Amino acid sequence: MALKTRTDALNRILDDLEAFDINLTQYYSDLEPQGVLDDILTAKLNGLLAFFETLGQSELVSHVEKVIPVHGNALEAL
Repeated sequence: MALKTRTDALNRILDDLEAFDINLTQYYSDLEPQGVLDDILTAKLNGLLAFFETLGQSELVSHVEKVIPVHGNALEAL
């Protein structure tokens, strides 16, 4: 699916974040899946951060910057 506008791209990132699912037992019991999930979430948040920076939303930029990179705190970051 080709993204036609910035709005489509931003909506896709927001939809991905809303649907992001974490198996808590797996996340907290094994560092390997935790690292993978942290990396995926960090990438999604970096995409969101880029939009906020482009749109000049400095308050939102500072909120997102506080949680990235995600390191074992994916629930808090979400």
